[in-house]
This record gives sequence, structure tokens and C-alpha cells, in this order.
Amino acid sequence: MDGGMCNVPRLAAVLLVALAAGCAARAEDANWRTLHAHNLLRHAGYGGLGPISTGEVGTGESRNMRATLAAGACYVLAVFGSDGFDDVGVSVSAPDGSQLAEDRTVGTTAVVSFCTQAAGEHQVVVTAGAGSGPFQLAYWQRTEDQGTGLVGTGSPGDTLVLGRPTSGMLPPGDAFVDYALRIPEPRPVTIDLVSEEFDCYLYLLRDGIEIDRDDDGGGGLNSRLELMLDPGTYTIRVGSYMNSGSGSFTLTAR
Repeated sequence: MDGGMCNVPRLAAVLLVALAAGCAARAEDANWRTLHAHNLLRHAGYGGLGPISTGEVGTGESRNMRATLAAGACYVLAVFGSDGFDDVGVSVSAPDGSQLAEDRTVGTTAVVSFCTQAAGEHQVVVTAGAGSGPFQLAYWQRTEDQGTGLVGTGSPGDTLVLGRPTSGMLPPGDAFVDYALRIPEPRPVTIDLVSEEFDCYLYLLRDGIEIDRDDDGGGGLNSRLELMLDPGTYTIRVGSYMNSGSGSFTLTAR
């Protein structure tokens, strides 16, 4: 691995310190820690991947999860425990079973940063050292690396036409629906995701790397992104908050 990759593990320690130094009144809020980490990592050159995953684990137990990652790419993975935790941990192993990273700190947030050597299914193990309850699991990939970090259940990639509302259906479970958006020249774009059946969560990606995301910026439980886009093909990803909802929606880019 190159020198940049060798420095990647330092990100985990830096992120933990930054989260601990955040607003003390909200430090126990897993949602706040997740969004705060996302903002910090964006400035460090990392983009989020896919919807946030959720799970639950009891004291002294572990939860096995899997992620399909690209070869030669660098990632940050974080687990945010609820207020029922006193200590949560996480480890990541390569497809051959060798361990890539492990969080050994004590606290309600566990963070690891690592670079992969082989593509394929990696094992993620979340453990509850003390306490129990639900947790959130999020991934970020270094933006200079190509490829997607998580395999989702998105659609094959229908095209969204500027100015033309599109209706769709979000299936239940850890699912999302993708649409392609082609921008021929630099321009401001507003993307609206509206649903009366679930709490919307909207993502914008390019080349598999997240550019931006929004929860309730569209008012109520609807999502909105407003940004300036360069020419190219983008992916608009429709999801629900905490992967907890499903149902019909309307998506518009203008």
C-alpha cells in the first residue's frame, strides 16, 4: 500500500476525538453522532455509501454483518450505539478471513479506518462489551477511489428527466431505488423526494461516491437537495430514514 493508505488508520482516532469534543448535550444521540461524523468525513475527503444500516445486539453478544467492498480502496466504518450502550465495538475482516481493523476503545461509538487489498465480501462484527440495544452502522469511502462500497437492492437505473416528476415504489427492508440523472452543462439543480407513506431520505452520488444527502429538507418528512452540478451522469438514490419505511413516492429534479 502507498503512503496515503498507511496514514488512513489515523482517521479513526481523529474522528473519535472530534465526536467526543462535540456538543455534550447531544453526545448520547446516535442520530446526531452519525450526521456529525458524515460532515466531518466529507471535509476529510470521504463520501458516504448507501443507506445507514441498523441492528440490535445484547450485552456480551455480537452481530455479524457483511459488506461487499472494492479492492485497493480506503474506507471508514463507524458504529453508533444507542443510549443503552456503555461500550460498543466493531471489527472488519477481509474475504480470506484476515482482520483488517478493530476498534479497541471504550465508548458508545466505534470507528475503524482501513484500506482493502481484495475485492469481495468482507465480514463486519459489531459487539456489545457493556450495555445493549439498537445501533447504526455507516460507511464512507475515500472519494478518489472508484467503485461502490455496498451492494444494495436498487433498481437497474431508470433515468430521471429534468422537470418531469416520476412516481415510484420503495420496497420494504434495507432497500433503495436508484435513478440516473444526466446533466449536460453546469447548472443549479433542486431534487425533491415526497411521500405520504414513509420518512424520506435522499442521496446524490457520482461514480458510486456520495456527494450529498438529506433527510427532512423538503418540509415535514420530505427530502430536498439544492446544489450546483457539473456536467455528467449522477445517481439519485431514494431511501427511507433508518431504512424503516416503504411505499409510494414522487421524485422530481428541476
